[in-house]
Amino acid sequence: MSRRRGNRRIAAAVTASVREWRDEEGWGVLDSPETPGGCLGHYADVQAPGFPTLPTARSLLWASTAGPTTRWGARIAIW
Repeated sequence: MSRRRGNRRIAAAVTASVREWRDEEGWGVLDSPETPGGCLGHYADVQAPGFPTLPTARSLLWASTAGPTTRWGARIAIW
């Protein structure tokens, strides 16, 4: 099942936790059973108001989005 969020098409959401988040660099690593070894998260992918930061060990939802992939793989949305 997929849905739209803004102008991006979102696949089914996956629960993950934040392994690490580097505010000063704007990225971090998310862990979930669907991403063995982790998944790169970028501040531009965080779908929340205000400064896009994610505390370590926080549970969250993420999903891959339609569109071009980056050198790190599929684009994702985090909320």
